[in-house]
Amino acid sequence: MPSCGRASRVCTNRGKNISFGPLAISQQGISTSKDRLPWDQVKSCTIANGRVVVEKQGQPVRWADIAADEFTNLLLLDRLTKHILVSRR
Repeated sequence: MPSCGRASRVCTNRGKNISFGPLAISQQGISTSKDRLPWDQVKSCTIANGRVVVEKQGQPVRWADIAADEFTNLLLLDRLTKHILVSRR
């Protein structure tokens, strides 16, 4: 599995998307096949109770709520989103 630092550099320095199945992350934000949420609008991305939940700033409704078993490299997704969110705050 690629390290968080390496994946983060690929994502942010080269403008590449990193796909984790139903979600992908890039320099611009988190995306699904239908929509993209810029990082400055991401409130949180959490993995709990078998679900991956992305919340949007200022919205009571979850932006994404997807079964964790649909993802590849779930641990890397968790580490990378946390790393990006902390570095942008």
